[in-house]
Amino acid sequence: MGNDLHTLIRLGKWNIDEKRRTLGALHDREEQLLALLRAMDARLAAEQANLKLNMAMATTWAAFYQHHCQQRAAVEQQLAELRRQIEITRDELGEAFRELKSFETIQTGREKREQDERDRKERIFLDEIGLQGHRRRQI
Repeated sequence: MGNDLHTLIRLGKWNIDEKRRTLGALHDREEQLLALLRAMDARLAAEQANLKLNMAMATTWAAFYQHHCQQRAAVEQQLAELRRQIEITRDELGEAFRELKSFETIQTGREKREQDERDRKERIFLDEIGLQGHRRRQI
């Protein structure tokens, strides 16, 4: 009976590790998208600076700016979806922690009850030995 939840506890720990790895990968991807947005903004600023210096670029500016806005919107949409996935994974990780904790608590309680029962039986056994020794000395 003492080993019955150990498998579930090991599985729960593995599940938590997997969720942590997934969450880490999602955070890495979030950082990549944020870096991409920063790079896009830097390129936009550079193009704006070039436009001020070279008005001949004005003919291509509208197309560039429209393309920039479309790309930025697409990246922001990816970022929003990614953040939803991060939130879901965090919730799943929290639930996995709560589940593991409940298994560990139950297992700890079982182990304590089993130890208490072993201790009780040992006390009874030792009391019986002491009683027999006392009886022998009485005879």
